[in-house]
Amino acid sequence: MFDQHLSVGDFRESTGRTVSESDLGTWAGLVHDYTRLHFDKAHMAGSPFERPIAHGYIALNWTIGLMFPDHAAWYAPDGADLARRWSDVRFLAPVFVGDTLTCRRTVTAVAAEEVHFSVQMTKQDDTVVLTGTEVLGSGSKKVN
Repeated sequence: MFDQHLSVGDFRESTGRTVSESDLGTWAGLVHDYTRLHFDKAHMAGSPFERPIAHGYIALNWTIGLMFPDHAAWYAPDGADLARRWSDVRFLAPVFVGDTLTCRRTVTAVAAEEVHFSVQMTKQDDTVVLTGTEVLGSGSKKVN
């Protein structure tokens, strides 16, 4: 149960992970998104980004993955916790190959069956690239 170990204001920050060309290719294969935005260096050279950008959902999914293994007992204490919903997700800045992403999660609400996290993903220069709210629920409660 969440209310036994989390308090509003508690936070954790993950270690960083650097985005690689391989990450883009793997993600593109998984979701079948090989658009020019992510892979065409010549086309993107003439864009405001000047080079291909990573898929935004790589950063969103890493907000979860970067919590493991270092913060697993804090983030998912019973090992059976379920992501109930995300809200207010905003992609604020581009992510490029070579950027190192770090996730910060702050507890904003706690109940016996769920916890609300404010989530922020930053890159190595402290640019915030993504924000949102995740609600995690105890695996013991049936979700319809």
